[in-house]
Amino acid sequence: MYPWLVGIRKSSKRKYECGGTIINSRYVVTAAHCVRQGRKVIPSRKLLIGVADHNYKSKEDDIKGVTKQVKIARITVHPKYRDELPGFDIALIRLKKELALSSEIAPACLPTGNKNYSSQNGIALGWGAVDNETYTLSTVAREVTLPILPPNCNGIEVSSVKITKLMLCAGGKAGKDTCSGDSGGPLMVREEGRFTLVGITSFGSGCAKEGQPAVYTRVSEYQDWIMRNTKDAAYCS
Repeated sequence: MYPWLVGIRKSSKRKYECGGTIINSRYVVTAAHCVRQGRKVIPSRKLLIGVADHNYKSKEDDIKGVTKQVKIARITVHPKYRDELPGFDIALIRLKKELALSSEIAPACLPTGNKNYSSQNGIALGWGAVDNETYTLSTVAREVTLPILPPNCNGIEVSSVKITKLMLCAGGKAGKDTCSGDSGGPLMVREEGRFTLVGITSFGSGCAKEGQPAVYTRVSEYQDWIMRNTKDAAYCS
């Protein structure tokens, strides 16, 4: 499985309601709306990060000494994020304990340069709903391969939102999509033998509808903000 994928859950619940991505030994990046309740950030003590726990209902796939639930030290939401407005849907989670990086727990790489990744295939990961009628969340992390659209999202508005340079569209093929519960999880592109985090699952208009892509936070637009706020950890190389 993917060693940078984590689940985010309320400490009072067992299921992962959002995903996140390990970007270095101390930090996870996710969607801002995953760590908010109303207009306030959820207190750190009320959330846990599931590491190397791809099937949260079973211990059969757990890795001894690796699979764990990690407490959170601090949550940093992008200062321009607003619940009622699109964009800036990104947050950083500082873990209470530094992760021992290995083949089972490893950071995804952040993008470099100004590539827009148009026409490439992205791999999205998460525990999101697999049925768009009941919206029951998956207990097992799943993956889906989605085509990345041009920066203007082919002129499509998603949920009446005009796509900006801060966003990235992927998908639009019937039956393949991210859905409720996948929020905050990664959209990855494989390049030069490693995986690069290009998007963070943000919002959509329903799930898996023909001609309706999902929208992701475009990570390259937040590179400086991420680096400023995560100086105390070891990055992918």
